[in-house]
Amino acid sequence: GFSRDLSRGVVILCNTENVHVTALGMAALKASANSLPTLNPYNYKDEMWSYEKISNSTGLFESKEGDKVKIFSEKDKLFVEVGDKVFEGRTSIRDSLIIKNKLVETPYRLLRDSNGLTWGLCSPSRILPKK
Repeated sequence: GFSRDLSRGVVILCNTENVHVTALGMAALKASANSLPTLNPYNYKDEMWSYEKISNSTGLFESKEGDKVKIFSEKDKLFVEVGDKVFEGRTSIRDSLIIKNKLVETPYRLLRDSNGLTWGLCSPSRILPKK
């Protein structure tokens, strides 16, 4: 978590995937400042993306370990394929693509170079380079 008002943040490093450390990070941030952070990390606002931005966001993202995420578009909507499941993505601020299953919303952040071209994807468990 990060608090702009407090000018401090907390990073939790974990050597396994699918571990939700948000509560631990928020607790550490709260303990460091003795108050709750003012920025909610899950407060993503929807944002309409241009056709160019959508087109540039599609592709296969794959780690050296074999983790794969595919982003594709159909009728100006983005979809995220993880394993054998496909989720509709909701475009959001901060170059985030939010997918929702029955229980939770998961942000995937697209990583872009200085020209706005997508070079990678920050998934919940790792950074995946674009193939």
